[in-house]
Amino acid sequence: MSGLLISAGVIVLGLVSLVFWLKSPWMALLGWVAALSVQYEALPDFRLALSDLFVPALALTLLFGKTAAGDKKLEKRTSLPALIAIFAFVFIVLGTTVTYFRLGTIPRWTWLNKDIGLLDLMVCFFAITRLVDSAEKRNTVVSVFVVSGAALNILALAGGFARYFLGIPNVMMYGSISMRLAGLMANPSAYGGFISCVLLIQLCLLFGESTLLRLPRWAQGANAALLGVGCFMTISRGSLLGLIAGLLALVAFYRKKAAVQLMGLALSTVLIVVLLIYWRGLTADVSDDFWTVVFGETTIQDRMDANRAALDMLFESPTNPIIGSGVGTFLARSEQKLGFELIIHNEFLWLLVETGVVGFVLFSAMMLRALRNCLYVARARSGDSAIAVGILCGIVGILAWIQAGEGLWHRHVWLLLALSEVSYRLHVNARPESAMLRPRHEPRIAIGHGAVEAG
Repeated sequence: MSGLLISAGVIVLGLVSLVFWLKSPWMALLGWVAALSVQYEALPDFRLALSDLFVPALALTLLFGKTAAGDKKLEKRTSLPALIAIFAFVFIVLGTTVTYFRLGTIPRWTWLNKDIGLLDLMVCFFAITRLVDSAEKRNTVVSVFVVSGAALNILALAGGFARYFLGIPNVMMYGSISMRLAGLMANPSAYGGFISCVLLIQLCLLFGESTLLRLPRWAQGANAALLGVGCFMTISRGSLLGLIAGLLALVAFYRKKAAVQLMGLALSTVLIVVLLIYWRGLTADVSDDFWTVVFGETTIQDRMDANRAALDMLFESPTNPIIGSGVGTFLARSEQKLGFELIIHNEFLWLLVETGVVGFVLFSAMMLRALRNCLYVARARSGDSAIAVGILCGIVGILAWIQAGEGLWHRHVWLLLALSEVSYRLHVNARPESAMLRPRHEPRIAIGHGAVEAG
């Protein structure tokens, strides 16, 4: 039955995407961006998203589409696309082959969730770098990402308030009845990682006084506060860690006084709302459940045990540190080692254990190249600076967030990677009109007790 449903879904997906491709590949891309945070768990180990409706259209664009005059404009490229292609080859071919020899089979989690999932994300990455061939298009993508994320967050908060104040279970909460906000995503950590990236970009646009969103500053400040509330209500330690790391990166780029004032306003608003919810709006049973989640040590202990077991697996064979133990091997053997099934909730450790030093180094090179792209643009005196700082802070937040989870396969991560590449290309090949969104406050990099102008 599940196979029939998947087949029917693929057919419908293909037909819908064909319509979008014939009409406008660009609109298909914007639809993909707007629907990033709407997910559905079709199978226990496979999560679809509304944005997947547009992936075949993006794939058709890569195969048959042409960019109008973008080839010359985006002639200057970085090593990021090549690193991603090599990483994918190593992960899918080498990692899956090692898995087969280790287990005698290829688990569905490996070939469906990871291998096909990575191909899906690569299609999106290369489609973005192909279709976004002007500053105007890049700005539109960023605007859609922030505005759609803000709109979905307001919807999620409505469900969260209904649960906390009225005790009404709803789909916005994890498992419908828990105290953790998950929005329309699979789990609170996923939603927190997504919302924190939207928040960091919003704050950078606000700090840089960019006119990109065409909204008054008070509206952008209110949006930042609501996004912060959404991140807090996930009760996801990894998401909060990522948000803190991103905020620290943000402070390094802007004047400390302005940054502290604005962050103080935003965080004060968040804390006031959170205090009202947690101490005035909660019934006794809801309050008990909330604090049980916040201070519960079971999840942390389980993940620490999993990390220790993963390190033991890394050194089981002399070849494991080099080529890894195979993608999905730990999950397949976790019940034997831990007594229950669990993946490695640390992206760096997971890649090191299952793809070895080869996969780990390629992944690190990808992320460093993306950060370098953003830093190059952020340090320049141009209208792209605020956007580049936002993307950079988002990637820094992601690198901290995935320390407590497995997040590389989330779609918004690959959107930011693609935007880092596009922003670099557009900046290097900039035309005079690219300064139309010049912020009034250029980013600064704090050094020691002062700050110096970037550039």
